[in-house]
This record gives sequence, C-alpha cells and structure tokens, in this order.
Amino acid sequence: MRDWSHNALRGGYRLHAPDGRGVRSPALDAVDLPLLAIGIFGDSVAPLEAQRALLAMMPRARIDERMLRGRDEDSPWARHFGWVRQPEAVVAACCDWLAQRGSGTAAR
Repeated sequence: MRDWSHNALRGGYRLHAPDGRGVRSPALDAVDLPLLAIGIFGDSVAPLEAQRALLAMMPRARIDERMLRGRDEDSPWARHFGWVRQPEAVVAACCDWLAQRGSGTAAR
C-alpha cells in the first residue's frame, strides 16, 4: 500500500532511480510464479503502458495479461475503481484464469 500511495502521490515507483532509470529489485526479480494481470482499456489512472512497465519488473513471472473493456458507451466503468461496484467481469476473468491453472492450460 505504501508503494501504491507513493505512485499515486508522486508518480513512478520507489524502485526507480530519480533519473527515471529502473532500479532492479531483488524481491521483484525473484517472483517466479504464475501471475494474472488484469487491465482495463481506457483507464487513465493505470494505462496499459504503466501496467506493462510494472510487469517488466518481474522478468521471471509467468504472466497472463487480460484486458477488459473500460471507458466506452457500453462499459459500466467510468472511473478507475468503477469495476469494484460491478465486479462481474473481473471476477469472471479471475475464475477463468484459476480454472485454466487447475487444468494446466494457462499461459506459462
């Protein structure tokens, strides 16, 4: 939560040097687990580029990215945390990913 707060208030991650070059974190480098990354198209708070920059800090993780519809006329999510009030699509993506993990078919 402190990292999230730092990012929201100041931009960037504390794992980055002041000049903008990435500083490797042993904790993130060591992540060697399957990871589900859910992004929402059109989310100005967490754009796809920011998500991918964060995921790049975990080069050993087996990442499965899922993009959900966001800011368009058919989406119920008008704000960054809008999905929390109507979480069905996020829950479905998580359940699908977990089911794939159980059957051994998820991205590796």
